[in-house]
Amino acid sequence: MKKYNLFILTLLLSITYYTPSLAQTKYNISFYLIDIKSDFVFDESDKKRVDSLLTIYHKTNDQVLKLGIIKDFSEQLRSEYLWISYNDYLFKITENKNDTLSKQFHATSLNNLGYEYQYLKNDLVGAKKYYASAMEIYKSIGANDGVATMLNNLAYIYQHEGNIEKCVELYTEAGKLFQALDQPLGLTSIYINLGYIYFNNNDMEKAEDFFKKALVYALKTNQESVIANAYNQLGTIQNNKNNTKEAINYFNKAITIYQKNKNYSRVALISLGLSNVYNKINDSTSYRKHIFTAYSNAQLSSDMEVKAKVYDHVAFFYLSKKDYANALVFADSSYSFAKKIAYPQLIFNAAQKLSTIYKQKGNYDLAYTYLNEASVMKDSLNNDAAKKSIIKSQYKFEYDKKELQLKTEEEKKEIIRKTEKQKQQLILVSTIIALLLTFGVLYYVYRNYRVKQKLTISLEEKNKIINSQKNLVEAKQKEILDSINYAKRIQRALLASDTLLKNNLPEHFVLYKPKDIVSGDFYWATKIEETDKKESNTFILATCDCTGHGVPGAFMSLLNISKLNETVNEKKISQPDLIFNHVREEIISALNSDETKEKSRDGMDAILCAFDFNNLKLKFAAANNPLIIIRDNSIIEYKADKFPVGEHQGELKPFTLQTLELQKGDCIYTFTDGYADQFGGKKGKKLMSKNFKAFLLSISHKPMNVQQTELENTFTDWRGNMEQVDDLLVIGIRV
Repeated sequence: MKKYNLFILTLLLSITYYTPSLAQTKYNISFYLIDIKSDFVFDESDKKRVDSLLTIYHKTNDQVLKLGIIKDFSEQLRSEYLWISYNDYLFKITENKNDTLSKQFHATSLNNLGYEYQYLKNDLVGAKKYYASAMEIYKSIGANDGVATMLNNLAYIYQHEGNIEKCVELYTEAGKLFQALDQPLGLTSIYINLGYIYFNNNDMEKAEDFFKKALVYALKTNQESVIANAYNQLGTIQNNKNNTKEAINYFNKAITIYQKNKNYSRVALISLGLSNVYNKINDSTSYRKHIFTAYSNAQLSSDMEVKAKVYDHVAFFYLSKKDYANALVFADSSYSFAKKIAYPQLIFNAAQKLSTIYKQKGNYDLAYTYLNEASVMKDSLNNDAAKKSIIKSQYKFEYDKKELQLKTEEEKKEIIRKTEKQKQQLILVSTIIALLLTFGVLYYVYRNYRVKQKLTISLEEKNKIINSQKNLVEAKQKEILDSINYAKRIQRALLASDTLLKNNLPEHFVLYKPKDIVSGDFYWATKIEETDKKESNTFILATCDCTGHGVPGAFMSLLNISKLNETVNEKKISQPDLIFNHVREEIISALNSDETKEKSRDGMDAILCAFDFNNLKLKFAAANNPLIIIRDNSIIEYKADKFPVGEHQGELKPFTLQTLELQKGDCIYTFTDGYADQFGGKKGKKLMSKNFKAFLLSISHKPMNVQQTELENTFTDWRGNMEQVDDLLVIGIRV
């Protein structure tokens, strides 16, 4: 499909570099890289995206970034004229290139062409050609996820052409790849598609089994569209089994999801399902209602398959009323759409009705012509060899899947063992204590190994020595981990306590998830008792992200906490910008005390807030990370100074003091970049800052403890099986 494997870097840059002024600039033709029609009018969102990213494109010499920008256009722009033109441009500039990167981008352009021919031009032959070409390139560069996706696309086309044997063969091959890659989203798609095949061949037991398997995976991975699809198909199956109550329940669950998302095509199809249930139980009022609900939604849809199905059912409705004039109109429309998309089952349905209608109207020649075509389609659909091939291929898929599971289970265990070993080595290398202990163990093992080499001893004695050395290494490793866990308790003790926050903040939450045992992110707070009674007491809260994570980050957090305490509680500096100015001087001095030529650029990105809740005022300073306020269901973002609290390139400018008037009900959010930078989701891409802020907006009306739970659950679901990439800290406060 067109929306495959988004280019994360260009999305990030489009957010980072876009400014409103760019969208208003007029450029010459060469700026756009493609031939822009003189009378072409840009959609506003497309205009912003094109202008901002092409500004970067023309300034950079990075070829990866340039290709990524064009790829982004081909997958993200709304205008069919624009994305198709940019995809053609991507195709041309990557054609006949032999490097892996160009091949990957060229395969993307071929995939997009397949999408264009399949869904916009209704040319299945052309679509098949481009998908196959993309698949060959993915195979040549070892991109098995791309291969599996192309197999899935090709199988879908063969299914619509009526070549069931080839269709199942490709689904089977794709299923093996998705299983080996441990991609539950891909397997869900395979189960859904196989369910459709068995359903269309009237094997309801197998169909129900596959749809239920797909529903289990979809619910686990929160695939809303697949969940609705599975509910719809299970409703149809229960209707076929005359389980009316269960059928209506499944259909209503599905239609609720699709109505929420304004998916007219799916609402139309499910309405057909409900109409069939009510027709079966002789509820003529509900039957008619759902038939014409399907028709009204089909008119809003551009999907010719949906139109063919719905018009066929409307034709049946009029045929049952012996209204042959209206029945002919809808049956003929259904037949035309079915022929355009070359769908044998729908051609059969429409041709059968047309034959009946023309027979009633006395036009026996046309009645015979359509009856003959219906017979040909029926023979194709009921081919016994195709059915046997389906069963054989399915058994083969289940057997190969189990065999592959046994094979990959050990590989997974080995990967887990290697991953754990790498993490342990990282911890060992990260601390001075770990280094000393490791060198001590290595020396001890080496010395004993040299001594034992010179001695002639029995195999049993050697094994005892090896086991002893293994136990020693494990013991030392346990000591190191125990030390780091103890350091974790120390670091936790230095964070702002729950009691301090509870006594000085209104409703709030703190979501804090270190990547490793100890963290480079921290939150610190203190209350300043004003000596002048005219002034209200001030509560200071800092949200900080130190350079690095794990043990190095934790060392930096201890240094920064120490400097904050010294600046605020000892030197009595209480204005946020002045606090940052002083802490920066102290950090630079502490890390460069040996006067080396190359200065350390460690420090922290941070937000420091001084709250006066009595007077509803907030003063703050921000280094690299912004502050967000959600008020009246709108986001207000206050930008940060674009430099850290620490040494950096360029002039050390003073931090900016920002002062705000708060309102009752305001939701204030401070955070580090760990949440937005997490990789995950269907395509393994970053969550991104804009999506994180949109999610905050969607939950801001809820109680703070509920917001914390939803933030944590969403992060876990998004991350899935991927590793957490950074420490995570989000703080929310409701005024």
